[in-house]
Amino acid sequence: LRKAHPDIVAQRMLIMDVFVPWSKTKDLVELVRRNITAYTTPIWLCPAVLSQPRIPQPFSPICQPPSSHHHPQLYMDVGIYGRVNDYQARRYTRQIDLWTLKNNARKLLYSQHTYSEEEFWKSPSVESQTPLDRGLYEHIRSKYGALQAGFVDLYSKVVGKTVKVDTIGQRWRSFWSYVIS
Repeated sequence: LRKAHPDIVAQRMLIMDVFVPWSKTKDLVELVRRNITAYTTPIWLCPAVLSQPRIPQPFSPICQPPSSHHHPQLYMDVGIYGRVNDYQARRYTRQIDLWTLKNNARKLLYSQHTYSEEEFWKSPSVESQTPLDRGLYEHIRSKYGALQAGFVDLYSKVVGKTVKVDTIGQRWRSFWSYVIS
């Protein structure tokens, strides 16, 4: 996969983990079985109980915010990995992305995505069932110098949108000059 052109991977492979509320697992599995007929690999099913960290983790897809009324929630990690034989993997990924937006599910960040930037930021995090907090994210990026150092933002990195980035040497010089100052 590392040597393959990204367009070939996007058209031939499905690579995703979707955290789905337990009650919606059957719906997603049926969607995959019904609509992705050229998919030849088994679906991975792994139950997951959301953990409750001692400190908030607003960008973690599998942690609940701390509370005194913690009731563990059961989710299913539905893993969909493998080759499709009809070169339509990008279309299938879009179908699953739209399904996740409608069904309070969350794709893990390393998964393939077709979200628009607006969809990405309104996509619910599993733990809070609310959208990712873009304001908090931008504040953290600014506070720790990610903007000044030229690091790409989360949406661009996850969804793989092309962004203009300076050379690695320029980014490191910028980063270290920010850290030292």
